[in-house]
Formats: sequence, C-alpha cells, structure tokens
Amino acid sequence: MLNFTPTIPADLPVTLQTLGDLISLLADPAASSRRVAEIANATADLRDATEKSKAAQAEFVIAQAAHLKILDQQASDAAEALARQKGDFDTECKRRTLELNTREAELTALQTKAQADADAAAAARADYEKRLALIKSATG
Repeated sequence: MLNFTPTIPADLPVTLQTLGDLISLLADPAASSRRVAEIANATADLRDATEKSKAAQAEFVIAQAAHLKILDQQASDAAEALARQKGDFDTECKRRTLELNTREAELTALQTKAQADADAAAAARADYEKRLALIKSATG
C-alpha cells in the first residue's frame, strides 16, 4: 500500500521560527538596517580576530623555531663537552694504566731481584755455616 502522508522534517519548528524571524525583520526596515549593521560589525570583529590569530600563530612559529634552534645548539654543545670529557677521561685512563703497568713491571723486577738476592744470601749462609762446622770439627 502506498503511503501518501508526507513526513515532517525534524527541524521544521526551527525552520519555521527562522522564517518567522526573517519575515519580522523584513517588516521593520530600521530593525533590518540595525541587524545588517550588527552582522557587518560581527563580521569585521571576526576578521580582526582571525588576523590577530594568524599573527599570533606566525609569532609562535617564529618563537618555536628560535627555541628549537637554541635547543639544538645546547644539545650540540653538550655533546661536544661530553665527547671532550670522554676523551680526557680515556687519555687519563690510558696514562694511569701505563703507569700501573710500569709499576707492576718494576715491582716484578724488584721481586725477582729480591728473590735472587735471598737465594744468594741463603746459599752464602749455608756455605758459611758449612765452613764454620768444618772449622769447629777441625779445631775440636
């Protein structure tokens, strides 16, 4: 079965209210002129606000770029300082390692000489004790 009943749009009351307001506005030329002036002022205000917003946005972009440049410079400076400090540290570590290795070699040499001297002293003492024993046995 065909339905010939038209459907009423949901926004019909708003549309009718707007149409009624427009008819009232057209019926009063002075009110129309005031309303047109209000719309023109609102449009000018909006245009001014838009221009101010664009100017503020441009200033922000410039400030952001300057800030990023400063951050990049600071990061670069910090990286250079860190690399320099690491190089100094590595150099100092190598110097100290070399010094410790040299001391170790000297200590090893001294220990070897001390052991050789101790062995020689022990051999000399044993020889002297042997000779003393021979002298004592020969004398008496």
